[in-house]
Amino acid sequence: MSAGQFRKFFKSFDLVESVEEILSILRFKADELGIDLEMDFANFKDSNNEQSDQINSSSSAQKCVVFFDQQRLQQVLLNLVANGIKFTQSGGKISVSAKLIDTEHDLTVKDESLESIMRDAVDNDIQYLEVQVKDTGIGIKDEDKPKLFHLFGFLQSGESINPKGIGLGLNITKRITKLFDGDIICRSKQGQGTTFTFIVALGKKSNEVTHDIGSQRILNPVKKFYEKIDLTTKGSAVGGGNTEDGDINFG
Repeated sequence: MSAGQFRKFFKSFDLVESVEEILSILRFKADELGIDLEMDFANFKDSNNEQSDQINSSSSAQKCVVFFDQQRLQQVLLNLVANGIKFTQSGGKISVSAKLIDTEHDLTVKDESLESIMRDAVDNDIQYLEVQVKDTGIGIKDEDKPKLFHLFGFLQSGESINPKGIGLGLNITKRITKLFDGDIICRSKQGQGTTFTFIVALGKKSNEVTHDIGSQRILNPVKKFYEKIDLTTKGSAVGGGNTEDGDINFG
């Protein structure tokens, strides 16, 4: 997925529905491990500044419409939620939340990188989407955090877990957020869980394209991949690799 080959496909879509689709792909594995998957859009406000009702994975009557690249957003969420499953023990929880942000003061997490992006966004009248994926898992050691967004990083987060290959998926998420004028950060304490927060610039109607590659172009091969890997084996690769049917095409 080089910058020269990357194309953005903006369109209006329901964020709640898109998140539910990702959770449904991974829910079987999560249920096997006794991990709850939840989503919370209570802080989501639409362009009319109307706040959504509390929304969880069992109730999606409220729509949260955004104008963005649905396929890339779902790709990022697949990587983050699947990683959360790998590092969360039975009885734990993974939650996905999202909201629209207009200034640095709207950020849930204070971080200089994200704040700098939002200061530029105000100057250019650009609205952003902030998404958080939070787990109650084993957390990440401080010495491992610099490796998170590099290819083939090997983490030593726990004696019983060998998270081989995690860096590939997180590297992809970093590249996608950067390509949409955003970024992703991680906050984690060993034994206290991990929260990934990313922001991306929403498109404007003038960005809309008539050609839609369709979410299944990305979700079908990725869905096959996540169905085949054993998320109970903590050394499984997440977010990248090959299946018996060939390479996963993220481009």
